[in-house]
Amino acid sequence: MTRTLVLPGGGGEQARYRVDARSRGESLVGASSINRDPAAADYESWVYLPSVHEDSFLPALRDAISTHDITAVYCPHNIIHERLRQLIADGLITVRLINHAPAEIEADRMTALLDRAAPMVRLIADITGPEQAARNPSHYEIASLLMFSDAIVGQSSDEKIAALLALFPGLPAGDIVEIGAFWGQSSFLMAWAASRYATGKVLAVDPWNPGDAVQTSSPELVQRDTGLQRWDLIHEGFKVALALFGPDCVNFLRHPSVRAIEQYGPGRTVDNPSFGRTEYAGRISLLHIDGNHDYEYAALDRDTWAGLVQPGGWVVFDDYVWPHGNGPQRAGDEFLDANNQRIDRAFVCGKALFVRLSGHELDIRE
Repeated sequence: MTRTLVLPGGGGEQARYRVDARSRGESLVGASSINRDPAAADYESWVYLPSVHEDSFLPALRDAISTHDITAVYCPHNIIHERLRQLIADGLITVRLINHAPAEIEADRMTALLDRAAPMVRLIADITGPEQAARNPSHYEIASLLMFSDAIVGQSSDEKIAALLALFPGLPAGDIVEIGAFWGQSSFLMAWAASRYATGKVLAVDPWNPGDAVQTSSPELVQRDTGLQRWDLIHEGFKVALALFGPDCVNFLRHPSVRAIEQYGPGRTVDNPSFGRTEYAGRISLLHIDGNHDYEYAALDRDTWAGLVQPGGWVVFDDYVWPHGNGPQRAGDEFLDANNQRIDRAFVCGKALFVRLSGHELDIRE
């Protein structure tokens, strides 16, 4: 069994490494040069090591390696990492460094973020057109959004994210309603954009339970995955992801959409102990449909909410192109057919169907 020294033992990167390491059966030993370090409680074994600047560091490290049969070191601290690299190169310790130099990792990560953001900026410009160019999010804003939203579980492609963000510079004022929020990645992105453009408030609607989430028309593997999800914890994760925006920007209803609509309307409020009280306009600027993908549910979400989308607003059918079923596509195609005289723009991007409304009345059923 691989036994890895984590040095220093405390910190966010180390916490993430512990989760991954334990899932693959890797035994960990934590260490630091802090007496009574609170991080010691997170490890099966712990050793105190002097500072890397002290002569006693090397003999203490050798003793720890021998005593605990350590074969590898994970070190997300740049100065300590360089000291360990030198000791290994000089043959003074016989372990391997698992990670590259942290400074190099961070530089590569930032370069990758900026590289990812560049085509997204171009796509947003293509969607919004020159008339909105001055209001489009900058290259750095997109990179920042990617940096933070990557920490939230989600399956939105960069193209889908860019297309969603491209809607906001031209949206009419109103609420942003998301049906199906999961861990909150797209809710996070839309909450940022709604705040950035003073569009309105975000309402996330999701029952966060397997009974409503399981998609019976999908393959068995998809249904099994839904049943294995820890939905109460996912709901907690959503709250963690969105709580910093505050009730002036976002709130949620833990109900199926047909029940949630009963609590939505002009001047109506949503009050949650964990988020606070939010008053909504009762008119929808952007409707993002991403709930249960069975056709019956996708059509019901559409029929329940799309009639409240105001002229100039958008309806987005997520997973319009989906390898596990065609429910969203059928619901989206029916919407296009029934309202072809009231739609002034429609396109597919990042597997989602984006539809902008121009008229005052909608036929939401087939």
